[in-house]
Amino acid sequence: MMRLFEETHVGLHLPWWQTFIFATVLVRVCFFGMSMIMAIPFNKQGKLHAAENMYHFIDLCSVVLPIWAIVKMNALEYPGLAHGGTLWFENLMQIDRYLVFPVTGVAIVFLSFSLDRKYIKINMDKLGDPPSKFFHKWFLINTAICLPILMGTMYLSAGASLSFLTSSVCAPFFLALRGHYAKEQNYQTREDMLNMMKLHFKGEPIPPKKKLPKRVQEIIKK
Repeated sequence: MMRLFEETHVGLHLPWWQTFIFATVLVRVCFFGMSMIMAIPFNKQGKLHAAENMYHFIDLCSVVLPIWAIVKMNALEYPGLAHGGTLWFENLMQIDRYLVFPVTGVAIVFLSFSLDRKYIKINMDKLGDPPSKFFHKWFLINTAICLPILMGTMYLSAGASLSFLTSSVCAPFFLALRGHYAKEQNYQTREDMLNMMKLHFKGEPIPPKKKLPKRVQEIIKK
């Protein structure tokens, strides 16, 4: 990973802060493509849960690897990092004193989690939770996930937190692309699953060649 940063910095003649952005996006795109390819067998078999686990694991790796490499570069005191930034983050080895990158990155992560759960709202009354209780749970869960991320990224160097922000910006686009690809390939998406649950609770027949996953059937039985 550090070699990628070096080659990008020297080969493209970019300042270090632009190098971190470019290389992070490149890693994210490559890992996203790999996750989509590796999830194809699970999607074809209708194993939505396994496909999502595969995607989230690879996605997490693509976020952590650039940050880990930048932290290691700081420890080795790479030449040029102390003056490789711009504006208020000229020194990429120091913490972002205004916390712009960590706060903005975590806010985008929070919104990404919201997008990933937006279809659950159409069935919240069918699943037994009133809207007020549902949104309360949704807020607490997302806060419990994002707060530790914020606490951790606050102490990263400006270069590492810039990489984290770049990864966060990529997340909503990858989420939208994944949903679009699933619909194009007629894979079972989260929206399909929840719509089938809605039909089930209304007592209406589920369309032919469609069936509720075992995980959903267990929820209904409870």
